[in-house]
Amino acid sequence: MNNKTDPAPKVERVKAEFKNGIRKPLKADSKCGQVWAICDGLTNGTSIPTIAQVFKKALPAGLNENNVKVEYISWRKFNGHPSVGKGPEAVKAKADAEKAKVDAQAAKVKARADAKAEKEKASVDAKGAKAKAKTEAAAAKVKAAKEKADAKNEAAKVKAAADKQAKSDKAAAAKVKADKAAKAAKAAKAAKAA
Repeated sequence: MNNKTDPAPKVERVKAEFKNGIRKPLKADSKCGQVWAICDGLTNGTSIPTIAQVFKKALPAGLNENNVKVEYISWRKFNGHPSVGKGPEAVKAKADAEKAKVDAQAAKVKARADAKAEKEKASVDAKGAKAKAKTEAAAAKVKAAKEKADAKNEAAKVKAAADKQAKSDKAAAAKVKADKAAKAAKAAKAAKAA
């Protein structure tokens, strides 16, 4: 004889159906399931039942008013219907508002990026202008130094020419004086000899 008992057969669990983030009640005879069944029964084609229509059927059946409200909202969400009290116009308006909000955020991000790019461009331009001014100042300084050196060289040339001229004039004056002295000495010698 086998002392081990046979394992119990595995019972397959029924999984709840999830849609649009909402779980459908597993049991149709539960209070939640009854509200869903009423909502499903009142739906015909494209017509969605109102909460008043659901109350009309659910409250005489002994269902709790608050539970009916909650389950009605869950049923609408599960089936992808717009929120309670909102028709297609309200849904479209909400979608348009969301799009406008996204567009505004995108415009704000673009404006920030443009402002940042403009600021960076201005910074680069300012740095370029500063570097250009610095280069031009250095070039002007070099030019001024060259002009000063050229002026100094020219002054030295003029002075050398003046000194040469002065020496030449001095030498000429000394020669004239020497010539006069030689003539006077010659005349004195001739006068003494005579």
